[in-house]
Amino acid sequence: MKKYREDILVFVFFVITTSAIILIRNLNNLDEVWIFNTARNVANGLLPYKDFNLVTTPGLPIFCGMILKIFGTEMFIMRIIAIITNSLIMLIIYKILKTFKIKKEFSLLISIIIMKLFIGSMCIDYNFIILLIALITLYIELKTYKQNNNIFEYNLKKEILLSILAGLSITMKQTTGICFVIAFIGYKLLAVRNKEDFISVLKISIIRFLFSMIPVIILLIYLLCNNIMSEFIDYTILGIKDFSNSISYLNLLKGKLSILAISVPITIIISLYIAIRKNNQIITILFAYSVSTIVVVYPISDNVHFLIAGTITIITGIYLLKELYENKFKGVCTVYTYGINQKADYRAKDIVVSEKGTTFNVVFRDGSVHEFQTKLLGLHNIYNTVASIALGNELGIPVEKMKIAVRKMKPVTHRLELRRNGNFTIIDDAFNSNPVGSKMALEVLGQMSGKRIVLTPGMVDLGSAQYELNKAFGTYMKDTCDYVILVGKKQTEPIQE
Repeated sequence: MKKYREDILVFVFFVITTSAIILIRNLNNLDEVWIFNTARNVANGLLPYKDFNLVTTPGLPIFCGMILKIFGTEMFIMRIIAIITNSLIMLIIYKILKTFKIKKEFSLLISIIIMKLFIGSMCIDYNFIILLIALITLYIELKTYKQNNNIFEYNLKKEILLSILAGLSITMKQTTGICFVIAFIGYKLLAVRNKEDFISVLKISIIRFLFSMIPVIILLIYLLCNNIMSEFIDYTILGIKDFSNSISYLNLLKGKLSILAISVPITIIISLYIAIRKNNQIITILFAYSVSTIVVVYPISDNVHFLIAGTITIITGIYLLKELYENKFKGVCTVYTYGINQKADYRAKDIVVSEKGTTFNVVFRDGSVHEFQTKLLGLHNIYNTVASIALGNELGIPVEKMKIAVRKMKPVTHRLELRRNGNFTIIDDAFNSNPVGSKMALEVLGQMSGKRIVLTPGMVDLGSAQYELNKAFGTYMKDTCDYVILVGKKQTEPIQE
């Protein structure tokens, strides 16, 4: 529960805020009235297209109608649905901004500003539902990318979930939904650079197409069972050409949203350039979702449709500005830290040493945790490995490839080198004769299971400090091994003390 405490608090905040906006508002929003009437018709047992007119796919009226059937056919219930929908939209925007490593205070502030833009137009509407679907799928895609650092990596269960969710958009509004699903299925083609990438995209696209059709198939079954397929085709497909209501985008350039109306298309063009020329995969994802929802603005380019259409593009613009700020104003060189069991962008923890080598977890700067295995021993090697992992991650190398590379790394001969001889595990550290290295070797030995035996001639060539350093060497042995075999009598006397 603690994991979701922040999300719950943010959601409750937006619920309270949007309730104060929606519940006291006068009933003067025609879209709100229209959606309520269609949902009430469904709740009363009437069929869309046959018993009442509808020019969009019936997903939203059916969904809302089922809720009205349970809780009562009152506008208050519809407004509760609107409050939940808009609060979820703001919550997901907040979570997306946090994936950009924007501080939670600023993420909340930006979400509130976006919410303020929607004041007066918040209601339950198919465009808001499609925006919510797009934001949820975008958030999951960004989180998945952050974990894998590769746009072509995929998890089958997540892909099925995302695809079904995307397919729902077609059942809400056919035109916008189809555009969204097309972008959702094929946008990864922008990131293809070789045959292997293309094959991966082809697999993902097939999965997405097949499972995004599930909600569509269910809708078709509903239409066929109720014998309203021909009416559905007349209204939602053939009737589109007769839809005459339109507002030019040029009107936006003259209104209070003129700056945004200019910025949104510019942001889309810039993100397309970066996605293709720079092969920035995060921008590729953001560009695809920006384009997939911008179609909401056509053919009615009023303030409400524009804000819904431009929300993801606004989020994209915020990400671009953040990157520009970090690269230009904070210096070209971005600094990332690494360490072991301490606060850092990349840190190793849960280190376990065995006769097979070292196993450890690395916490990435996005919070994801990945397990690595290596044949190398010693904390110094873990530090170096974590530094390499951090560099590889920032360069976009997939985590699974890094795991393979770390597993294949071989130690330098006679430097904490693991060997097997029958039932014995040998840690060959024969070339190490300095105090720091010898202490580190004993620390590694101390973490091993079974009988631990040290075979050593002691440390040499240490000048006047040699006696005391070897004495300390012997003290360390006392706590890390079971038996000691000393080679040479005179030079090992301080160890025996």
